[in-house]
Amino acid sequence: MCRYADFLSRSAYSNGRLLKYDLHTKNASVIYIGLMIPKRVALNKNHSFPLVAETTRRRILKFNLETNNFEPKVFVELPRVPDNVKMNHKGEFLVALNAGRLGEIKVLRKRR
Repeated sequence: MCRYADFLSRSAYSNGRLLKYDLHTKNASVIYIGLMIPKRVALNKNHSFPLVAETTRRRILKFNLETNNFEPKVFVELPRVPDNVKMNHKGEFLVALNAGRLGEIKVLRKRR
């Protein structure tokens, strides 16, 4: 995918999907279609929502798993391309941004 990343970032390609896996039935189902180059998914502590890093649109999306409506909400818009999102031991989410050759970037914090 790396060699096509530049092309995909300029196109309207938004076929990325978010899947839900049931451990008991061992079935996977698609809960959302329309992500533009999703990179990583991080689930919160009580498993009520995942955050998805959407690379091309430079944002983190939040999906509410407690409802049957899986439409995402924009959790945060970012100044650079997100490369990863993960939860630390405190339940806070950390996002790695690709700074490229543009130097230092400002730290963003989403207040509770």
